Amino acid sequence: MTDVRTVVAGLDFSEGSEAALVRAADLAERLHARLHLVHAASIFNLDLGSLPQPEEPTDVLEARTRAFAEAALGGDEALDVIGPEVVVRRGEVAAEVLLDYVREVGADLVVVGTHGRRGVRHLLAGSVAEEVVRLAPCPVLTVPNAAVRTAPGPDAPVLVPVDFAASNRNAVGAAKRTAALFEAPVELVHVVEETGPYPVFYPEAFGVSPGVAEATFIERAERHLRAFDAEVGGDPAAAFHICVGRPHREIIELAEERGAGLVVMATHGLTGLEHALVGSVTERTIRSAPCPVLSMRHLERPDRDEA
Repeated sequence: MTDVRTVVAGLDFSEGSEAALVRAADLAERLHARLHLVHAASIFNLDLGSLPQPEEPTDVLEARTRAFAEAALGGDEALDVIGPEVVVRRGEVAAEVLLDYVREVGADLVVVGTHGRRGVRHLLAGSVAEEVVRLAPCPVLTVPNAAVRTAPGPDAPVLVPVDFAASNRNAVGAAKRTAALFEAPVELVHVVEETGPYPVFYPEAFGVSPGVAEATFIERAERHLRAFDAEVGGDPAAAFHICVGRPHREIIELAEERGAGLVVMATHGLTGLEHALVGSVTERTIRSAPCPVLSMRHLERPDRDEA
């Protein structure tokens, strides 16, 4: 993430977007990147049971966005120092409005808050964050409500789930570069699923119980995890974890146990019927993660010429 020049933070005046704003401002400062604060004024409020809202004038919404940012960052002086671009855009669906702006300015990173909806609320209302993760043309940092001040650090590692897909190399590389900004260690985790599918290094497996996995797979999986880390290069990871169970649950539990400041995940960007049937480990992790999650959907852009 060291070549990030433009950071876009989506704000909806919620607690979740306050957390997103704090993290976006911190990253923009560390990366010397331009920060855009975007309020996507959608026709319909996504909260369950809501009706179309009366349209506020653009200048009023811009003033609200600026006031919200000042309060989150500790006053107008902080906002003056950062000097963000404050923008209001309108449309039918907030995620589409935000994504259009991201493409327009060629953003290198999008930061959005998560509301942690569950069950019927999530089914009917959906999630702006998850839609952005699926469709954004750049990495997306999702920040849960409770993570306003959560960030990587010497005692808050960057955790990277690895399933040995080629896209994981990009995630591990991005994690190492991001961790360096905060002087944080990087830890890798591989989850052995109890019902498969399994990586090629244990193809003989048809089903796994924790006891069998401990005897048969964990040592082999850790060896491959260390080799994978060496292939990526850079400073070696500080720790390697092998877990058995459902990937998103194991990732969340490990992040809580390790006090992680960030989780970095490769996402496959499933859409349509495939997404409806298979779902996404990344999206399930985002909904309950105790810390921000950086989703890497595409390979990072090559270095660009200086403007």
